Amino acid sequence: MSWMIYGANGYTGELIARMAAAMGDTPLLAGRSAAAIEKLATELGLDYRILDLNDEIDLEHALTSVDVVAYCAGPFSATAAPMVAACLAAGTDYVDLTGEIDVFEAIYACHDAARAARITLVPGVGFDVVPSDHLVATLVADFPDATEADIAVVSRGGFSAGTLKAALEGLVLGNTIRINGALATVPSCHASRTIPLSTGDTTVLSAPLGDVSSAYRAYGIGTITTFTEFGSPRSTKAGARVLGRAFAWSPVRSPG
Repeated sequence: MSWMIYGANGYTGELIARMAAAMGDTPLLAGRSAAAIEKLATELGLDYRILDLNDEIDLEHALTSVDVVAYCAGPFSATAAPMVAACLAAGTDYVDLTGEIDVFEAIYACHDAARAARITLVPGVGFDVVPSDHLVATLVADFPDATEADIAVVSRGGFSAGTLKAALEGLVLGNTIRINGALATVPSCHASRTIPLSTGDTTVLSAPLGDVSSAYRAYGIGTITTFTEFGSPRSTKAGARVLGRAFAWSPVRSPG
């Protein structure tokens, strides 16, 4: 199988490229940043292509030479659509690392087109939803009649620049949850939960995470709210209200 890592010069793309090279694999490295892509490819002894997502012809032509593209150029809400379109046109399978609800929904909406093109479009193959979806699968096996789920993700490893940018964008636009199968918009950080961890209890605030889309599609749970920790583990409902008001303030929504 031949494959491409698009966004190989980004934080996660570079990690994947380095691991692939260490395992003896030879992905094609691609992206828009010529200097960074060329430097990484030279170091790892891999082929590379400089590709602009806005150049539909060049992008489609490049994809015809690979079986699958691992798309790592977030925030995906701003960049995934042209790559998905090119994969459909070229007949190339697609996977990405998104955790963005709108991107999940947009790619799921391409289901019929993907079947017609005889390709697979798989969003969210990274950390964002894979561990939490696995947990939901385990719980659904024990509670097959479950209709509601609260899903909390707490990271102690920090966030890449792309992940942080996508998260802030989601907060600015408001929080998305699922109620009885339908997506609904509510204020940012509109709810909180206290959850037990091995290090003690922590308070998490509602935030728009990809499980709102992926867990519903995979397991049919109609009502889903996702949560994460902001800053100190001592965050409270009062903090949620402050964050909600802050992100509703127009200078925060449109910085600079």
